[in-house]
Amino acid sequence: MISYSPLLPVQETIILIDVPAAETVRPYRRAAFRLNVFHMGGERPPESYHFSQRELCIGRAETSGLRLWTPLCLVSRHHAALYQVAGRCWVVDNHSRNGTWHNGQPVRAAVATVLADGDELLIGDFQITFRQVQAAVEEKNRRGYAGFSYTRSFDN
Repeated sequence: MISYSPLLPVQETIILIDVPAAETVRPYRRAAFRLNVFHMGGERPPESYHFSQRELCIGRAETSGLRLWTPLCLVSRHHAALYQVAGRCWVVDNHSRNGTWHNGQPVRAAVATVLADGDELLIGDFQITFRQVQAAVEEKNRRGYAGFSYTRSFDN
């Protein structure tokens, strides 16, 4: 069951995702995820981002956890958000002007859509590949890793 509070501003949207009782009893570690970001306009090289926090805002605002900006401004300031609940990752479109696309299908505004390894997101003129990083989770937890890290990679 997913509920959304329309009375709050977009950047303070509350998403409630009910997890079945069996999943709440079973202990789990928060997973790590990687986003491979490719700008289809060719203005930026491909980049890779790793994160493990519970919420990640995606948009062109300077305060966004993942900032996607180009001169065309096809990305809203607070375009979409990723949430982690019970080891799964969900994408929510924050009523963006140009919408968010998941595997070629539009994501309904304020409705959480679960992401699987290898799923493609289209936000403005950015193609984002979602990758779940299982092998690195235990190593990062052992070292006390938490939060967001940034890695830039250049492909020739």
